[in-house]
Amino acid sequence: MFLYVIDWSSLQERGKFRVQVKNRALLICAVEGMAYTILDKCPHLGFPLSLGKFENGVIQCKEHALEINVQTGTVLNIQKADFLKLSEFDRFVRTFPTKIEDGKVYVDL
Repeated sequence: MFLYVIDWSSLQERGKFRVQVKNRALLICAVEGMAYTILDKCPHLGFPLSLGKFENGVIQCKEHALEINVQTGTVLNIQKADFLKLSEFDRFVRTFPTKIEDGKVYVDL
């Protein structure tokens, strides 16, 4: 079931937006005219990704600079992931289906 989270125009202005939906912290990002949603939790130590720098579809964790593609949830820097001792299963952040309809952004949990 898709739930309304933010107006598309507001997300475009901000670039990223943190929201709590059904006890889950989510990070919604605008990338090239589309909206993407990932769990707002770094796979390393669980810090909020929403506090990090967001640019060109990549969110960088503020704590250890781990970079994650918000479209796929994939950790981008393998050497950094190795250094942080992330297992193969911890090199992804959960993504959620997201759509824009009538100027509003919806997320499916």
